Amino acid sequence: MKNRPDDVITVRDSCATHIARWRGKTASCTAGPQYAACACAKKVLGHDNFALMTWGQGYWQVMVTNKHGN
Repeated sequence: MKNRPDDVITVRDSCATHIARWRGKTASCTAGPQYAACACAKKVLGHDNFALMTWGQGYWQVMVTNKHGN
């Protein structure tokens, strides 16, 4: 999908494995697309202070949060 925001992870299904790509990093998971998107976001951000929202089929939007009150 062209013109998607920079904070959107692309997830595709390949032979029952979900492959997520964002900012040059990839992650895969067989449990589901949200789990692949989560793993990819952790690789890019280096922490788990984020929330994921679906942004259409095959896309997940990342929203950085401040869970720890810092």
